[in-house]
Formats: sequence, structure tokens, C-alpha cells
Amino acid sequence: LIIHSNILSTFKYSKIIVSVLKALVIIGILLVFSKNINNKNEKVKISEMLMSTVKGALFLFIVPIISLLLIVSILGAGIGLILLLIYIVILYISTLVVAFVFARNMINDGSKIKILFLGVMIYFTYCLISMVPVLGTIVTSIMGILGIGLTLDLFKTKENKEKVIIEN
Repeated sequence: LIIHSNILSTFKYSKIIVSVLKALVIIGILLVFSKNINNKNEKVKISEMLMSTVKGALFLFIVPIISLLLIVSILGAGIGLILLLIYIVILYISTLVVAFVFARNMINDGSKIKILFLGVMIYFTYCLISMVPVLGTIVTSIMGILGIGLTLDLFKTKENKEKVIIEN
């Protein structure tokens, strides 16, 4: 019985270590591929985060329905499977994208090392909070929906962003 409880506690710690390593790799990849870290226009505003949350909620509920309808139809099975795979990948990295965006908004000098460290610390804090029974579920839901919307916003092209700025 004592050995069993030690194995379970070791499993929890190894899960946190793996999560931190995953955060290092994915946030590092986001830093490498993101441009204009120093640009003040690249900071995400609160109103944009609210719109991203709405987009994330719509994406969370509509995409699985569309992909399942495509899979059921004979002609769209391949597209439906690809859409479902993209959906799963976006769900997987959504909380890491939130940590990256929050870190990028907090660091003003644009230092990639500071953004990486702060992003990993935010993700580590999220992992610890997610272990709390009720609070963890609420925080995970909010971070997931916001992360899906922010992930979709990361894939916007620069021309689309400039078009939105010109229209406003």
C-alpha cells in the first residue's frame, strides 16, 4: 500500500516535469516562428481576447459536428478526418498558446529568453492550479476556450490583420 502511494505521487511529479518540458519546446517553437516580438501592435488587447474567447467557443462546438458530418458522408471522409486531426492538435496546444500570449504581453523589452521563461512559469502555474478539483476545471475550461481562439488568431496572415486595422 505504501509502495502504491509512492508510485502515484511519483506519477504526479513526472506529469508536471513532462508538462514543463512540453511547454519549453512548444513555447520555444512559437518564439522562433513569431515575428515582431518587440512590436507594440502585436500585443493582444483585452477586447481581442474576448473576441478570441467567442471564436474559441464556436470552434470548440462547431468543428467536431462539421467533421463528423463530413466523415459520415462518403465524399468528405478524408477532409473530415483531417479537420478532426487539426481540431485535436489545436486542443492540445491551446493552453500553451495562452501562456505564450500572456508572457509576450507582460514582457515589454521583447527578450525571447524572458518570454520563454515567463511562458513556462505561467504554464507551470496553470498545471498546479488544474490539479485543484473545482477550480482546476473552471480554469482549464476558460484557458482552453481562450487558447483555441488565440491559436486561430495566430494563424491570421499579416494582410488580414492590416485589413482589420484599416477598417477600424
